[in-house]
Amino acid sequence: MKHIKYIFLSIVALAIASCGKEMTVEEITQKLPEPKVNIEISYGTGSELRVNRTQTIYPTWNFGGEKVNWRTSNDNVVITDFTLSSSSAPHSVSVKGVAQGKSIVTAEIDGYEGSVEVEVLPLADFTIKQTSGTKKMTYTFVAQYYEFYRAEWSFGDGTTYSQYSDSKYNGVNTYYASSGTYNVTLSLYDKKGNKIDSYTKSVTVE
Repeated sequence: MKHIKYIFLSIVALAIASCGKEMTVEEITQKLPEPKVNIEISYGTGSELRVNRTQTIYPTWNFGGEKVNWRTSNDNVVITDFTLSSSSAPHSVSVKGVAQGKSIVTAEIDGYEGSVEVEVLPLADFTIKQTSGTKKMTYTFVAQYYEFYRAEWSFGDGTTYSQYSDSKYNGVNTYYASSGTYNVTLSLYDKKGNKIDSYTKSVTVE
């Protein structure tokens, strides 16, 4: 409806300005200013979005709207904090990763919308390295995560290992008896024993 009203008023204004000069529809369309309805949403500074972590998203627009409504397409992310500042300063929203997967975050401003797809990556992520000439595998956290209390490793060969966040090590070593492919799972828990996140990778031991 806003687009129709906008185009109608623009056509009337051009018709008056032309003082009776006949113009084609194409000429009128070319003279119409571009509607100021573009909204761009992008990640703020910082690392990627992970389970149990937050990220800031900023919308920008090129018209006078100021009221912003936010929504997400599913429960993979939740909106935790929204800042509505003056029209000349940035508006922002903080989203928290709840579960691994993708979600669409949308900002609606005066009836116009802009969206961005965000992906929640696993918090329980780790890298893999095999020591040359041996069956020793080293599993290391992608980063030092302070949100968890206990980490449980399952190496896919029946062995497990428990590790706590106050440990000076940010990973673990294990030795396999034979070559093969194993599913290694890292699960993170809080102090109450609630699982925060779990992630499994397929590992080939040569």
